[in-house]
Amino acid sequence: TVASGANSHAEGNTTEASGANSHAEGNSCHAIGTNSHAEGLQTQAYHRSQHVFGEYNILDNASQTTTARGEYIEIVGNGEVSGGTINYSNARTLDWSGNEMIAGNLTIGGDTTLTKERLAMLNGLTVATVAQTKTYLGF
Repeated sequence: TVASGANSHAEGNTTEASGANSHAEGNSCHAIGTNSHAEGLQTQAYHRSQHVFGEYNILDNASQTTTARGEYIEIVGNGEVSGGTINYSNARTLDWSGNEMIAGNLTIGGDTTLTKERLAMLNGLTVATVAQTKTYLGF
């Protein structure tokens, strides 16, 4: 566990806070971006002001440096280990424009579930069109 960035803080098992003002906690988490925060199990916050939590997140692949904003401000990792292989995955991402991508369904008020099929039907599109274009429509 190492806090090598200026004013950074690291706690847990083999965590690393190398970005200035960054914070890493948990098990094998890395807060590399300036002002970033990584927590959970093997999460990695690579870009400035990024918050990543959960387990085994897919890294934000934006080409910016660790001192610049990446594509996402927040990532929720939901990856897992299966048969000794790490399967990286994200349950949710939030970009800097406020666009949110949810890997599963959205339940509202505990009794209304919005699936991609229902969203397509409400918007007069086919499920294939929504999945193919990866367009997420708001209300």
